[in-house]
Amino acid sequence: MKTLARTVFCGLLLVMLLAGCQNSRPTPPKPPVSFPNAMASIDGQPVTDAEWHQTRRYAEITLRLLGEPGAELDQAQVLKSTLEDRVIELEAQKDGFRVSSASIDAEQARLLQVAGVSEDALRALWADVGLSEAQWRQELARTVLAGRYLEDIVLADVPPGDRAQTRAEWLATAQKEHAVTILSQPQPVTGLSIGNLAPDFTLPTLTGSPLRLSDLRGKVVLLNFWATWCYACRQEMPLLMDSYRQHQSQDFVVVGVDVGEAAPQIQDFIDELQITFPIVLDADQSISRQYRVFGLPTSFLLDRQGVIDYVFVGALHPPQWEDALQQTLAK
Repeated sequence: MKTLARTVFCGLLLVMLLAGCQNSRPTPPKPPVSFPNAMASIDGQPVTDAEWHQTRRYAEITLRLLGEPGAELDQAQVLKSTLEDRVIELEAQKDGFRVSSASIDAEQARLLQVAGVSEDALRALWADVGLSEAQWRQELARTVLAGRYLEDIVLADVPPGDRAQTRAEWLATAQKEHAVTILSQPQPVTGLSIGNLAPDFTLPTLTGSPLRLSDLRGKVVLLNFWATWCYACRQEMPLLMDSYRQHQSQDFVVVGVDVGEAAPQIQDFIDELQITFPIVLDADQSISRQYRVFGLPTSFLLDRQGVIDYVFVGALHPPQWEDALQQTLAK
């Protein structure tokens, strides 16, 4: 009987030891949460592409209102600021900190006064970038809330000389606590401004075969809108040919977009000037209208990702053209 009891006790002890060993094993880490169509996550919740595009459009409007003429939107910086503002918003909610509708109205009035534009002009901007009034006010409210919370709560008793450092440290800690994670970097927006992704198109060449702009990704592309009757176009063609020959080995290509002419007339022009880069036919002028080409020649220099680096209205002139090309090739 004693032997049986001893055997049972030893068996239970062995089971307990094995269980203890199993419990002592490190728990395998959980795979990261995947959020399709999300730019980032905060507290395990996605910041969706739709939310990001709303914020980006809001930033584009404020840049147009307050930025220097020709200023480009730094989308990476906008995403960084967006995540900071959302973390501040979460902290403000915990403290019951709010801003009034009157404060939002006052900030909008201040923006319009500084920019020197009317409310009608602001509404036109909303329509131009695709942002509703409700979306505008939502983003403006978040901006006002973030600024007021930092000023009234986080930095209330901080000496002026220490504010920048305190703000940076507080944000770093708050973002860590809320598990802020960037899931993908913002992609360029399709458009016609410098820094935009050039609108894609497919046009036939003189032989009838299609040429698609996006198929040229990885190359530096000069889109040159021209016509045979255009004297300035004829004058710049030797420069285009020289650049094409010299830099073709660096994956530089010129795409000549003829605007609204017939193939035989174009072929005679090509034969006369011995043009060897590809020519495509915009017979109905739909692509030139899409690119808002109002005078010829007009050219767009695209980097290897298809992003517009330079826009040239009128004939190209060295050395400005060569400097621009060298800078884009070096990217």
